Amino acid sequence: MLTEHGSACVRRGNLQVHYKYIEAAAKTQQIKEVERITRESNFYPPERTRDFLMDAKLPDARWVH
Repeated sequence: MLTEHGSACVRRGNLQVHYKYIEAAAKTQQIKEVERITRESNFYPPERTRDFLMDAKLPDARWVH
C-alpha cells in the first residue's frame, strides 16, 4: 500500500517523486492517498498534477469508503 511510504515522500522536495507518487496512487484507485498527499505536500507540479487528475476521471472522493 502506498501509505507506508507516503511520509517519506512528503519529507522530500523532489517534484518528480511527488508527482509519480500521486500518479501511482491514482492509477491504483487509492483516492484517499491522492487527497492526502496533495493536501500535505507543496512539492508537486500543480498544473501537471491538476491536468492528470482531471483526465484520470477518478471517482468522487466523498463517496469512497
